[in-house]
Amino acid sequence: MPVTHRTALLLLSLCAGLSGISPVYAGSGGLMLFKGGTLAVKQMQTNGSLLATLPASTFSRTTLSEETLQVAITQASWDENRGIYQSGIPGIGFSFCTEDGGECLLNGKSFSGDILSQRMRNFAIRLYKTGDVTAGDYTLPALLTLSHQGTPQLTVGLSALRVNVSQCSVTRDNLRVRFPDATLGNRTLLSAVSFHLPVVCKNAADYDNIAIHFSFSGARHDAQHIETGLPGIALSVKNEAGRYVDFSAAASDPHVLFHETGYVAELTRNAREKAQAGEFNVSITAEVEMR
Repeated sequence: MPVTHRTALLLLSLCAGLSGISPVYAGSGGLMLFKGGTLAVKQMQTNGSLLATLPASTFSRTTLSEETLQVAITQASWDENRGIYQSGIPGIGFSFCTEDGGECLLNGKSFSGDILSQRMRNFAIRLYKTGDVTAGDYTLPALLTLSHQGTPQLTVGLSALRVNVSQCSVTRDNLRVRFPDATLGNRTLLSAVSFHLPVVCKNAADYDNIAIHFSFSGARHDAQHIETGLPGIALSVKNEAGRYVDFSAAASDPHVLFHETGYVAELTRNAREKAQAGEFNVSITAEVEMR
């Protein structure tokens, strides 16, 4: 019997949804509140990572005293070189700087009011991760205050900021898994390869809060075996405990979801069809929900 070889490639595409922050603001008298919207944070992100930017171009329409103004920020400095201060939200810092970061409003710094008004169109409030973030709904009425001779002229803050925190993170949006070369024979299982989805969590218990649903858009031999394009050769995926993926099930079915990152892909012969050697690629989607 001639010996033939076959190389199989499994491509998994991972996806996750994040919502951004809204640059809407409301002003009233000497108080300017920027509406924060929803901020999605991954606990695994590096401290110092930029989370959101709120352009302050509307600030340029604010009437300020032409005299010298002093900047007052009551929160502690987190990174003086980048002008980042703690915000009052655990794990969230902020800065009020120009787009290029060349100029920042720093605690104790003085500006001419008319010049500051002209420059404000180039400024933005930026939010950063500065530590472990606590989810919740927040209002920060006084990030910074501009005063003239001790009299407040304008206070800038954030309102309606909702912080959603994921303890887990998808580190890559695709994963290529290559089967070892296999030889056609009479056995049912032709080849198997282990792989791990690129999902990491801060703590071991956090993996219980992820839900993974696998789907395949091509033809299937049955619920657990998908066609590879080679006659008589099917592909299946199971977790390390031996539970197979049901490719026919909807993501809304909680019984078909997985919570682990380790899996085994298998190539098997379809007894009802003559097997043919060759090469193929298939693409499976793993949708990862991080609660």
